[in-house]
Formats: sequence, C-alpha cells, structure tokens
Amino acid sequence: MINLADPQAIRRALSDQALTQMAGQPIACHYLRVKPGTSVWGEISGDFGDGLGRGWLYAHADPLKANKFRQRAERYGLPLLALGSGAIMGSMALDPVLHRGWRVLRRRLSGEATTGWSLLKYRPGRRMVLRVEERHGGSSLVRVLARCTPAYAAVVRLVHQAGLGAALQRMDTRHHIVSLQWLEGETAGSVPAERLEESLFAVARLHALHADGLDLPHYDASWFAQTLAQAERTLCWLLPALHHQVRRLTERLSAAVADSLNRPPGLVHGDFSADQIVWHARRPPRLIDVDRAGYGQPVMDIGSLLAVEMLQGNLRSLPALPYPALSAWVAYALLQRAAEPYRYGDENWQGALQARIQQAWAVLE
Repeated sequence: MINLADPQAIRRALSDQALTQMAGQPIACHYLRVKPGTSVWGEISGDFGDGLGRGWLYAHADPLKANKFRQRAERYGLPLLALGSGAIMGSMALDPVLHRGWRVLRRRLSGEATTGWSLLKYRPGRRMVLRVEERHGGSSLVRVLARCTPAYAAVVRLVHQAGLGAALQRMDTRHHIVSLQWLEGETAGSVPAERLEESLFAVARLHALHADGLDLPHYDASWFAQTLAQAERTLCWLLPALHHQVRRLTERLSAAVADSLNRPPGLVHGDFSADQIVWHARRPPRLIDVDRAGYGQPVMDIGSLLAVEMLQGNLRSLPALPYPALSAWVAYALLQRAAEPYRYGDENWQGALQARIQQAWAVLE
C-alpha cells in the first residue's frame, strides 16, 4: 500500500524503476496529480493492450475505489495492471472521465473521413488533444475534454471572428468532443524575445471582446482565495519546513491583489502562456486552448504569461506595463506552478520548489 500522506513515499513508489518492476514491463511516469492522503492520478506510458502506449495510473487510500475501473476493463477487453492494494494502471481507452468520448472519436477515426492521427497531449481525467488528417485534405485539432459546454463553442466562434483563433468545425457536447480548424504555424515553450509585444497585443485584443451573458467561469475574489489556499496546502505538504514562509507569502499576495479584483471583469483566456500561441511568419499570432476562458481581470493572463517566461529563464525583470498589481499576479502564477518539479518527477524537486517560492517572493517585493 502506498503511503499517500508522504510525498517522498509517493515518488519512490511511482518512480519509473518501481513501476517497471511492479508491472513487469517498461513503464514511465510523466506527471502526477496528488490529493494528499487520499489519491494520486498519473500520466504514464507503457503497453496497455491497445497499441496506443499511453495510459493512466490511479492510487486511492480506499482499495475498493478501483473496483469500478475493473468492471469497465472487462467490458472493453483491455487489461488493468494492479500495483498492489488500491493502485492500478490502465489504457487511455479506460480513462475514467474521457473513455466515452474517446470511444466515439475512435469510431470516427477508423472511418473513411480520416487518413491518420497523432496524439499531441493527454492529461488523465482532463483532456486528450489530437491532430487528425482529413481525407478531403487538411488537418483538424480534436480535443476530448472533461467538460464541454455550448458556451465554449460561443467563445471559440467569438475568438475566430476576431481573427484571433481557429474556426470551430464540429462539437459534440454529449461526449465532450471538439474539432477545430488546424492552425498552420508553430507553438513554442517560450515567447521569442522580439515577439513579446505581439503576444501581449493578441491577448489584449481577446480582453476587448464582448462575451456578456455566456455561462463561463468567474475568476473572482472567491476563485482567487480558493486557488491560493490550494497552492498553499500543496506546498506546505511538500515542504513542511517552509510552512511559515509560504503562509506569509500567500497573505501578502491576498492583500496585494485585493484592489485589482474589485475592478469590472472582462473576457480572459484563463491559462495564457507561450504554448497557447501559434506563430506564423506571415500572420499575426493566434490563440488556442480557450476552454478555460472566463470572466476575470486581464492582468491574470499577463501575469501567467510573464511567470512562465521567468521560469524558462527568458525574463529576469518585469516589463513596465499598465496593469494593476502586475508583480503580485506574476508571483501568484509562479506559486501556482511551484509544485511542477514534483509533479513532473524532477529528482531535485525539493530544491526546485524552494527556488520557485523564493522567485515568487523576489517578484512580489
């Protein structure tokens, strides 16, 4: 049984070496999402009986939670790999949240309308992203999401009409499948230094769009308090010795953003960074992945973009931009990403986490 209350025990039990030994085949763990003391979700690769090579890992403090997954595996004729009491691994086709949408999409992919596809991204229980080659020519970006509402389609259309994003080709809200026009160009992990102004201008155009009346998330004071508290709990669990430092930081952040959260909200991207921008040599940059769009403060998008640039080492100081409490929102975004070294399996995750917390302090001060 994995000790789900101990972050180091989780990482030891779910290392590539330990998983390979338990499963009897090569397994690599790429990402973990942990609810301390309760459960762990992991994104993994290996042979799960369907030729896809991608799958998920699930461990729960209550071993009975795994039973419902076993029943589905029997229906689909795919194996579940047991890792001991309460821990299992399965194919992407058995994903507890996305499997219905994936089955529907697979039928389409095996039909006459397409000639091939490639998996671009998979997050267990959250999203699958594929590039699909259409038989009539061209490609589409297809996403299977945990949640897909008509409001999402409205945002996609709004962004496309403004010349900022891809066209919506089809959407199946029942199975949470969205097909978008493939945007020609390149994405990157960081913004080219000479194109930072362009990226800021592109998201500013999104902020200027009118999306009143849509049923979108509200990134308001309540959301901020909840997400900040969650980040604090996670970091204090990972690094108990820094409990007081993290608590002081979150208190400072709460005070620093309070006035900016009282301003009238507008449309925001909700997850803005360099990899949400498609660059083309002869066209303005365009935005992708607007499924987290909502009502909030434009500065949260700017803070998110700049924080990732700082983590990439491409930005050492903040540019002078007319956004209220910009340094606080950058520090908030850094704190939200501070646990990534642990989630992605960095061997020196403790040192990397501490460095990110210190970076957030430096930006805020």
